[in-house]
Amino acid sequence: MQLQEELKPDIICKLRAGKRFKMAHIANETCENVKFT
Repeated sequence: MQLQEELKPDIICKLRAGKRFKMAHIANETCENVKFT
């Protein structure tokens, strides 16, 4: 069930990046799984 653990932060990071692309770099630090760069 590792997908659930990675899915949770993945969605949070995506939502954060989607709402504020400028803060994408901040979300990247919080979620290394997702890369916005």
